[in-house]
Amino acid sequence: MKPLKYTRKADIFGKVCIVLGNVFFLLWIAAEFLSAYGYINIAVSYFCMLILFISGSIVFIYPFIFEHESEDFDSKIKPDKFSTAFSSFDEFFENAEKSLGNFGLTKISTQKYDTYEQHLYSTSKIFPHKDFVVIINAEDISNEILNHSSEEFVKFAESYYKRGLNRIAWKINIITIICTNRVTPALRKLLNTNGGTEQDFGIGRFFSAISFGRKNLYLINRKGLTGRTKYKKCRKKFLNYFSFLFPEQTDK
Repeated sequence: MKPLKYTRKADIFGKVCIVLGNVFFLLWIAAEFLSAYGYINIAVSYFCMLILFISGSIVFIYPFIFEHESEDFDSKIKPDKFSTAFSSFDEFFENAEKSLGNFGLTKISTQKYDTYEQHLYSTSKIFPHKDFVVIINAEDISNEILNHSSEEFVKFAESYYKRGLNRIAWKINIITIICTNRVTPALRKLLNTNGGTEQDFGIGRFFSAISFGRKNLYLINRKGLTGRTKYKKCRKKFLNYFSFLFPEQTDK
């Protein structure tokens, strides 16, 4: 089945289903209580349960049938921006290695290319969940670097674990932080992408970036229903793994 486009109408309809689900959940509880004492007919409780089931089912299947946003849905969304004290990659990287090690992540790869370097960390256990942390360092970020980095990550992970990416674990979280001197158009485009569209059934993704020139940290944001749960989970993991970036700030 070809995935449907995620339009504004689909987004509004999904939000209506969420509201209806919450309302009829409360009504169903009330109806169950009142019907038990004979104040109302038990059919009212069944009706509330039916609407709750329908609205809940629609919300549940949304991420599986909508994978692409149509042109009439404004997918661009500003990333959350924080200030950071780090002005160089070496200073940041020293703290990152220490923090990731404290959380039990092990470096499994360091790859250096002409225009960038990439460090890959992973949790030790394969099943049932596995986290990957990807640290990319480049003076300037281009589309070529972003595409090559993604391809090399998949290639190395599958070679290292000797299995396909979707078979490494039941659930995979890929948390990427891009370190650079400035925000280029290619990086800005990535950070303005709706984070909810970067998820699929078994793999959750989260992107962030540090601009050492401006001393800013950017966290990709999301809107709409698609990928909500996985986005929040990956963002929470990022905030844990890189908590040293927020000594005096809290997540919004």
